[in-house]
Amino acid sequence: MGHIILHHESNEKSYKEVDFRTNSGFDVRESQANSLAAALLMPRKKANEIWKKLKDVDDFADAFKVSKQAA
Repeated sequence: MGHIILHHESNEKSYKEVDFRTNSGFDVRESQANSLAAALLMPRKKANEIWKKLKDVDDFADAFKVSKQAA
């Protein structure tokens, strides 16, 4: 959904950049879509409330039914 919303006018399948801290490539568009998905699945206000109660990444991920990486 993030790709459709954010990148619907682009013909490019990916846009690679180099992270100079790690010297590795990453796909900017994938990062943008992941950020949008996280914002939709874990709204900031609710996420802050849950985090204050749990303070554990695994439990936080379970509460929102998202991956540990997304959490």
